[in-house]
Amino acid sequence: MESYEAIRKYRILNGLTQKDVAEKIGMTHSGYAKYERGERKITLDFLIKVLPIINMPTNAYSTSDDDYYDMSLNYDYYERYTTLSKMIISKKDSMTKEELENAAQLFRATYYQTEDEKKKIISVLHPSDFDSIVKAYNVEFLYKK
Repeated sequence: MESYEAIRKYRILNGLTQKDVAEKIGMTHSGYAKYERGERKITLDFLIKVLPIINMPTNAYSTSDDDYYDMSLNYDYYERYTTLSKMIISKKDSMTKEELENAAQLFRATYYQTEDEKKKIISVLHPSDFDSIVKAYNVEFLYKK
């Protein structure tokens, strides 16, 4: 099954129309339809927007594209940073100074672990330096003195 066919399958399984999905990801119906017909190359940015809407797991996305490995890894890293940053932000107002320091250490450790796992994969989604990641996920408050 081609990647665009899998996306179509999951959209239909979830009872969504092309128009529904297009509106949710902020594009035109005709633009979205081109992805499902295989007329547009599926990018990481598109996957990040569409997979949660159609409830399609990353391991269901298969393609012969050389970029698939990079795209699926980057999507997983995006999920890791997003989950961690949301958890930290939701508790920041009630955290003690020690808890904030621990959260800062955890976010930094996650960064180093993620960078090690990437093993020099060029990241499409994330900048390559820690400060940019911190800023992108709105956790600058952890590192302000």
